[in-house]
Amino acid sequence: MKRLALETATEICSVAWQDGDNEIVEWRTERPNTHSERLFVYLDRLFREQGVRPDEIDEILISGGPGAYTGLRIGAACVKGLLFDREAPLWSLGTLASLAAGVLCRESVSGTVHAVVNARRQHLYYQPFSVEDNVLKTEPASVMKLEDIDRRINEGDRVVGTGIRRLAAYGEPGIVFEGAAAVSARNLLLARRGDLFRELFRKEDATTYEPDYLTSWQPASRR
Repeated sequence: MKRLALETATEICSVAWQDGDNEIVEWRTERPNTHSERLFVYLDRLFREQGVRPDEIDEILISGGPGAYTGLRIGAACVKGLLFDREAPLWSLGTLASLAAGVLCRESVSGTVHAVVNARRQHLYYQPFSVEDNVLKTEPASVMKLEDIDRRINEGDRVVGTGIRRLAAYGEPGIVFEGAAAVSARNLLLARRGDLFRELFRKEDATTYEPDYLTSWQPASRR
């Protein structure tokens, strides 16, 4: 199974590739406002260095939001082009779920993983994840005030994503924080390979695909 994954929902632009059980290959930048350029540079590098053609991709995975409007639009336009007149499946996973998968698919966490992405004003996009008896527990993504997120964070928890430095809990002992480095398209590949996050993937029609923008007037994400 040849899988391509795209992460463009934040200021990070990441493209990851895996052929079967081979090692994941990733191209990534944290330079903001470069998605429209770097995404296609990375895809060109992938096709050249890995010796693969676009029509050989078996499955495309995309970080489906919420996040930055422009980045999400660029990612959506890209997959529409890659899958034009093709039948390869497109799967989206919520950006916050992807962040949590980057942690929970590689290690056991006793507490809650709080996934956050920058939103406007005094808010972050927020979704909590935990594992009980090998079953993933979560709730719908939402736009939440910083102080309300702070009240949910306890010792032993993990907070991942962008905007973590805006939280009052940032730096407190007993809480692990992972910032921009946690944002990666490889999270999508890890989540797709295992069972923990499989039910959260959504099969999309490439011709009509729209990201989940989750504005402040929406109480919850569709995921």
